[in-house]
Amino acid sequence: MDRIVAPIVSSMPSLGDGNDWTEDRAPAEPPPVPRRGQKGSAFLSYSSKDRKSPQFAALVDDLRNLEWDLWSDQRLPGARQWWEDILTHIRLCQLVVSVVTEKSLRSEACQRELSYAMALRRPVLAVSLSPISLEELPSYLRPWEIIDYSGRSLPAEAGNCVAKLAITISELEKSGVPSLPDPLPQPPPMPPFFTEELAKYVGASELSLDDQYDMLGKATRLVNDDEDDRLQLKGTVDKLLLRDDISWKVRPQLEDLGKRLESGVHEEGPQTRELPQRDAGGRIQLRSFASSWTGLLEVSEAVGTVA
Repeated sequence: MDRIVAPIVSSMPSLGDGNDWTEDRAPAEPPPVPRRGQKGSAFLSYSSKDRKSPQFAALVDDLRNLEWDLWSDQRLPGARQWWEDILTHIRLCQLVVSVVTEKSLRSEACQRELSYAMALRRPVLAVSLSPISLEELPSYLRPWEIIDYSGRSLPAEAGNCVAKLAITISELEKSGVPSLPDPLPQPPPMPPFFTEELAKYVGASELSLDDQYDMLGKATRLVNDDEDDRLQLKGTVDKLLLRDDISWKVRPQLEDLGKRLESGVHEEGPQTRELPQRDAGGRIQLRSFASSWTGLLEVSEAVGTVA
Protein backbone atom coordinates (compact mmCIF):
# COMPACT_ATOMS: atom_id res chain seq x y z
CA MET A 1 0.00 0.00 0.00
CA ASP A 2 1.44 3.34 -1.00
CA ARG A 3 1.79 5.90 1.77
CA ILE A 4 0.79 9.43 0.91
CA VAL A 5 3.50 11.98 1.62
CA ALA A 6 3.31 15.26 -0.24
CA PRO A 7 3.48 18.96 0.55
CA ILE A 8 0.46 20.52 2.18
CA VAL A 9 -1.48 22.74 -0.18
CA SER A 10 -4.16 25.29 0.55
CA SER A 11 -5.97 25.02 -2.75
CA MET A 12 -7.31 22.30 -4.99
CA PRO A 13 -8.94 22.03 -8.39
CA SER A 14 -12.70 22.47 -8.45
CA LEU A 15 -14.84 19.33 -8.50
CA GLY A 16 -16.88 20.87 -11.31
CA ASP A 17 -17.15 23.93 -13.47
CA GLY A 18 -19.81 25.46 -11.24
CA ASN A 19 -22.36 25.75 -14.01
CA ASP A 20 -24.86 23.70 -12.02
CA TRP A 21 -24.54 25.91 -8.96
CA THR A 22 -27.72 27.90 -9.33
CA GLU A 23 -28.31 29.38 -5.88
CA ASP A 24 -27.88 33.11 -5.28
CA ARG A 25 -24.49 34.32 -4.17
CA ALA A 26 -24.19 34.54 -0.40
CA PRO A 27 -23.10 37.84 1.19
CA ALA A 28 -19.54 37.97 2.46
CA GLU A 29 -19.32 37.56 6.22
CA PRO A 30 -16.34 38.21 8.50
CA PRO A 31 -14.94 35.22 10.39
CA PRO A 32 -16.10 34.92 14.01
CA VAL A 33 -13.89 36.18 16.82
CA PRO A 34 -12.15 33.17 18.43
CA ARG A 35 -13.19 32.38 21.97
CA ARG A 36 -10.78 33.27 24.75
CA GLY A 37 -7.98 30.70 24.87
CA GLN A 38 -8.91 29.15 21.53
CA LYS A 39 -7.17 29.39 18.19
CA GLY A 40 -10.29 29.78 16.04
CA SER A 41 -13.20 27.91 14.58
CA ALA A 42 -12.81 24.69 12.60
CA PHE A 43 -15.40 23.08 10.34
CA LEU A 44 -15.46 19.27 10.41
CA SER A 45 -16.40 17.67 7.08
CA TYR A 46 -17.18 13.97 7.50
CA SER A 47 -19.62 11.20 6.65
CA SER A 48 -22.17 10.59 9.40
CA LYS A 49 -21.56 6.87 8.87
CA ASP A 50 -18.09 7.31 10.42
CA ARG A 51 -19.41 8.99 13.56
CA LYS A 52 -19.06 5.89 15.76
CA SER A 53 -15.48 5.21 14.77
CA PRO A 54 -13.09 5.41 17.77
CA GLN A 55 -10.59 7.25 15.54
CA PHE A 56 -13.24 9.85 14.73
CA ALA A 57 -14.07 10.39 18.41
CA ALA A 58 -10.37 10.72 19.21
CA LEU A 59 -9.85 13.23 16.39
CA VAL A 60 -12.69 15.40 17.72
CA ASP A 61 -11.22 15.31 21.24
CA ASP A 62 -7.71 16.06 19.98
CA LEU A 63 -8.83 19.08 17.98
CA ARG A 64 -10.64 20.47 20.99
CA ASN A 65 -7.62 19.82 23.20
CA LEU A 66 -5.60 21.81 20.66
CA GLU A 67 -7.98 24.70 21.46
CA TRP A 68 -10.04 24.69 18.29
CA ASP A 69 -13.70 25.66 18.46
CA LEU A 70 -15.03 22.71 16.46
CA TRP A 71 -18.32 22.79 14.54
CA SER A 72 -19.94 19.79 12.93
CA ASP A 73 -23.53 19.26 11.91
CA GLN A 74 -25.37 16.62 13.94
CA ARG A 75 -28.77 16.80 12.26
CA LEU A 76 -30.20 14.46 9.67
CA PRO A 77 -29.75 15.77 6.13
CA GLY A 78 -32.46 16.81 3.72
CA ALA A 79 -33.78 20.17 4.91
CA ARG A 80 -32.78 23.34 3.09
CA GLN A 81 -31.77 24.99 6.38
CA TRP A 82 -29.44 22.06 7.15
CA TRP A 83 -27.41 22.74 4.00
CA GLU A 84 -27.46 26.52 4.37
CA ASP A 85 -26.07 26.20 7.92
CA ILE A 86 -23.23 24.03 6.62
CA LEU A 87 -22.30 26.53 3.92
CA THR A 88 -22.42 29.41 6.40
CA HIS A 89 -20.03 27.69 8.80
CA ILE A 90 -17.62 26.89 5.98
CA ARG A 91 -17.52 30.61 5.13
CA LEU A 92 -16.98 31.57 8.77
CA CYS A 93 -14.29 29.07 9.76
CA GLN A 94 -10.52 29.46 9.91
CA LEU A 95 -9.86 25.76 9.20
CA VAL A 96 -11.67 22.94 7.42
CA VAL A 97 -10.88 19.43 8.68
CA SER A 98 -11.71 16.87 5.99
CA VAL A 99 -12.14 13.35 7.41
CA VAL A 100 -11.11 11.00 4.61
CA THR A 101 -12.66 7.52 4.58
CA GLU A 102 -14.20 5.21 2.01
CA LYS A 103 -17.61 6.52 3.07
CA SER A 104 -16.70 10.20 2.87
CA LEU A 105 -15.15 9.68 -0.57
CA ARG A 106 -18.53 8.37 -1.73
CA SER A 107 -20.44 11.19 -0.02
CA GLU A 108 -21.70 13.87 -2.39
CA ALA A 109 -22.16 16.23 0.56
CA CYS A 110 -18.51 15.84 1.64
CA GLN A 111 -17.30 16.47 -1.90
CA ARG A 112 -19.37 19.63 -2.23
CA GLU A 113 -18.26 20.89 1.18
CA LEU A 114 -14.63 20.43 0.24
CA SER A 115 -15.00 22.04 -3.16
CA TYR A 116 -16.75 25.06 -1.64
CA ALA A 117 -14.11 25.37 1.10
CA MET A 118 -11.34 25.51 -1.49
CA ALA A 119 -13.24 27.98 -3.66
CA LEU A 120 -13.42 30.17 -0.52
CA ARG A 121 -9.65 29.76 0.06
CA ARG A 122 -10.18 28.12 3.47
CA PRO A 123 -7.14 26.17 4.80
CA VAL A 124 -7.87 22.44 4.68
CA LEU A 125 -6.47 19.68 6.89
CA ALA A 126 -7.08 16.12 5.59
CA VAL A 127 -7.13 13.24 8.08
CA SER A 128 -7.74 9.57 7.20
CA LEU A 129 -9.29 7.24 9.77
CA SER A 130 -8.00 4.11 8.04
CA PRO A 131 -5.05 3.41 5.72
CA ILE A 132 -5.84 4.57 2.17
CA SER A 133 -3.77 3.83 -0.90
CA LEU A 134 -3.01 6.44 -3.52
CA GLU A 135 -5.15 4.54 -6.04
CA GLU A 136 -8.22 4.87 -3.80
CA LEU A 137 -8.04 8.66 -3.75
CA PRO A 138 -9.69 10.92 -6.31
CA SER A 139 -7.24 12.95 -8.35
CA TYR A 140 -7.88 16.21 -6.49
CA LEU A 141 -6.74 14.67 -3.17
CA ARG A 142 -3.57 12.98 -4.42
CA PRO A 143 -1.28 16.06 -4.15
CA TRP A 144 -2.13 16.46 -0.46
CA GLU A 145 -0.43 15.17 2.64
CA ILE A 146 -3.09 13.19 4.51
CA ILE A 147 -2.54 12.55 8.21
CA ASP A 148 -2.96 8.86 9.00
CA TYR A 149 -5.11 8.55 12.13
CA SER A 150 -5.78 4.82 11.77
CA GLY A 151 -3.49 4.02 14.70
CA ARG A 152 -4.89 6.69 17.04
CA SER A 153 -6.72 4.12 19.20
CA LEU A 154 -3.49 2.13 19.72
CA PRO A 155 -1.45 3.29 22.75
CA ALA A 156 1.83 2.77 20.91
CA GLU A 157 0.79 5.04 18.02
CA ALA A 158 -1.52 7.56 19.68
CA GLY A 159 1.25 10.01 20.58
CA ASN A 160 2.65 10.10 17.06
CA CYS A 161 -0.83 10.71 15.58
CA VAL A 162 -1.53 13.64 17.89
CA ALA A 163 1.95 15.11 17.35
CA LYS A 164 1.56 14.92 13.57
CA LEU A 165 -1.85 16.59 13.83
CA ALA A 166 -0.49 19.44 15.94
CA ILE A 167 2.56 20.00 13.71
CA THR A 168 0.50 20.06 10.52
CA ILE A 169 -2.00 22.52 11.98
CA SER A 170 0.89 24.71 13.15
CA GLU A 171 2.28 24.78 9.61
CA LEU A 172 -1.13 25.81 8.26
CA GLU A 173 -1.42 28.54 10.89
CA LYS A 174 1.90 30.05 9.81
CA SER A 175 0.43 30.64 6.35
CA GLY A 176 -2.51 32.54 7.85
CA VAL A 177 -6.13 32.50 6.75
CA PRO A 178 -6.69 34.21 3.40
CA SER A 179 -9.50 36.70 3.11
CA LEU A 180 -12.70 35.53 1.48
CA PRO A 181 -12.90 36.17 -2.27
CA ASP A 182 -15.01 39.11 -3.37
CA PRO A 183 -17.44 38.41 -4.85
CA LEU A 184 -18.05 35.08 -3.17
CA PRO A 185 -18.25 32.03 -5.44
CA GLN A 186 -21.59 30.44 -6.10
CA PRO A 187 -22.42 27.98 -3.30
CA PRO A 188 -23.08 24.37 -4.33
CA PRO A 189 -26.69 23.18 -4.39
CA MET A 190 -27.93 20.86 -1.66
CA PRO A 191 -26.74 17.30 -2.38
CA PRO A 192 -29.14 14.40 -2.83
CA PHE A 193 -30.10 12.72 0.42
CA PHE A 194 -30.93 9.15 1.39
CA THR A 195 -34.74 9.41 1.32
CA GLU A 196 -34.94 11.85 -1.57
CA GLU A 197 -36.97 9.47 -3.77
CA LEU A 198 -39.72 9.51 -1.10
CA ALA A 199 -39.88 13.31 -0.86
CA LYS A 200 -42.36 13.62 -3.73
CA TYR A 201 -44.84 11.43 -1.84
CA VAL A 202 -44.55 13.52 1.32
CA GLY A 203 -45.33 16.74 -0.54
CA ALA A 204 -47.85 15.45 -3.11
CA SER A 205 -51.30 17.04 -3.10
CA GLU A 206 -52.85 13.58 -3.41
CA LEU A 207 -51.70 9.98 -3.71
CA SER A 208 -53.49 7.30 -5.69
CA LEU A 209 -53.47 3.72 -4.41
CA ASP A 210 -50.87 2.83 -7.04
CA ASP A 211 -48.74 5.76 -5.84
CA GLN A 212 -49.01 4.50 -2.27
CA TYR A 213 -47.95 0.96 -3.16
CA ASP A 214 -45.06 2.40 -5.16
CA MET A 215 -44.11 4.56 -2.16
CA LEU A 216 -44.28 1.58 0.20
CA GLY A 217 -42.10 -0.53 -2.06
CA LYS A 218 -39.45 2.18 -2.32
CA ALA A 219 -39.47 2.79 1.44
CA THR A 220 -39.09 -0.94 2.14
CA ARG A 221 -36.17 -1.25 -0.26
CA LEU A 222 -34.34 1.55 1.56
CA VAL A 223 -34.23 -0.36 4.86
CA ASN A 224 -30.68 -1.29 5.87
CA ASP A 225 -28.60 -1.71 9.01
CA ASP A 226 -27.10 1.81 9.04
CA GLU A 227 -28.40 3.77 12.02
CA ASP A 228 -28.35 7.18 10.34
CA ASP A 229 -30.21 5.84 7.31
CA ARG A 230 -32.72 4.14 9.60
CA LEU A 231 -33.44 7.33 11.56
CA GLN A 232 -33.82 9.35 8.39
CA LEU A 233 -36.18 6.79 6.87
CA LYS A 234 -38.18 6.61 10.12
CA GLY A 235 -38.68 10.39 10.02
CA THR A 236 -39.94 10.19 6.44
CA VAL A 237 -42.31 7.31 7.24
CA ASP A 238 -43.72 9.32 10.16
CA LYS A 239 -44.44 12.21 7.79
CA LEU A 240 -46.17 9.88 5.33
CA LEU A 241 -48.36 8.47 8.11
CA LEU A 242 -49.62 11.99 8.83
CA ARG A 243 -51.33 12.05 5.44
CA ASP A 244 -55.07 11.47 5.71
CA ASP A 245 -55.28 9.93 2.23
CA ILE A 246 -53.19 6.84 3.04
CA SER A 247 -55.40 3.86 2.25
CA TRP A 248 -56.40 1.27 4.86
CA LYS A 249 -54.73 -1.23 2.54
CA VAL A 250 -51.37 0.52 2.89
CA ARG A 251 -51.45 2.18 6.32
CA PRO A 252 -50.97 -1.01 8.41
CA GLN A 253 -47.91 -1.95 6.38
CA LEU A 254 -46.49 1.57 6.63
CA GLU A 255 -47.09 1.56 10.40
CA ASP A 256 -45.39 -1.84 10.65
CA LEU A 257 -42.39 -0.47 8.74
CA GLY A 258 -42.21 2.50 11.12
CA LYS A 259 -42.25 0.19 14.16
CA ARG A 260 -39.46 -1.94 12.72
CA LEU A 261 -37.39 1.15 11.99
CA GLU A 262 -37.96 2.45 15.52
CA SER A 263 -36.91 -0.84 17.09
CA GLY A 264 -33.91 -1.19 14.78
CA VAL A 265 -35.03 -4.58 13.52
CA HIS A 266 -34.00 -5.18 9.93
CA GLU A 267 -36.19 -7.87 8.44
CA GLU A 268 -35.69 -9.13 4.94
CA GLY A 269 -39.15 -9.01 3.40
CA PRO A 270 -40.64 -9.22 -0.09
CA GLN A 271 -40.28 -6.00 -2.04
CA THR A 272 -43.03 -6.55 -4.61
CA ARG A 273 -46.53 -7.97 -4.64
CA GLU A 274 -46.50 -11.72 -4.35
CA LEU A 275 -48.74 -14.46 -5.66
CA PRO A 276 -51.42 -15.54 -3.13
CA GLN A 277 -50.48 -18.33 -0.71
CA ARG A 278 -52.74 -20.75 1.19
CA ASP A 279 -52.94 -20.93 4.97
CA ALA A 280 -53.44 -24.15 6.98
CA GLY A 281 -57.19 -23.97 6.47
CA GLY A 282 -56.90 -23.78 2.70
CA ARG A 283 -57.74 -20.11 2.48
CA ILE A 284 -55.74 -17.79 0.27
CA GLN A 285 -53.55 -15.32 2.12
CA LEU A 286 -53.07 -12.02 0.35
CA ARG A 287 -50.06 -9.85 1.06
CA SER A 288 -48.04 -7.17 -0.64
CA PHE A 289 -44.68 -5.70 0.40
CA ALA A 290 -42.99 -6.21 3.77
CA SER A 291 -44.56 -9.09 5.74
CA SER A 292 -48.03 -7.77 6.62
CA TRP A 293 -51.00 -10.01 5.86
CA THR A 294 -53.74 -7.95 4.24
CA GLY A 295 -56.63 -10.39 4.15
CA LEU A 296 -58.00 -13.93 3.87
CA LEU A 297 -60.20 -15.16 1.05
CA GLU A 298 -62.24 -18.35 0.93
CA VAL A 299 -61.79 -20.06 -2.44
CA SER A 300 -64.09 -22.65 -3.96
CA GLU A 301 -61.96 -25.44 -5.41
CA ALA A 302 -64.79 -26.60 -7.64
CA VAL A 303 -65.42 -23.43 -9.56
CA GLY A 304 -62.37 -21.35 -8.59
CA THR A 305 -64.43 -18.41 -7.38
CA VAL A 306 -64.06 -16.33 -4.25
CA ALA A 307 -66.66 -17.17 -1.59
